[in-house]
Amino acid sequence: MKYFEGIAKDVCEYHIGGYQVLAKYLKDLKKRKLSWEEIEHYRKVAMAIARTIEVVVEEEVIMVREK
Repeated sequence: MKYFEGIAKDVCEYHIGGYQVLAKYLKDLKKRKLSWEEIEHYRKVAMAIARTIEVVVEEEVIMVREK
């Protein structure tokens, strides 16, 4: 999958509501070729998940320091 190379494992495995977000997105669209817009959307969602993970880690560090 040329357009999805470089997405970190933790981003690919990120769960919301019991679903792996990126896997669910692709599964829902698996029976057809993705448009450029859908590919770009997928990449943006992956970037948002990566940033979410960063924020969670930052918050955990702050909480540990405050204890």
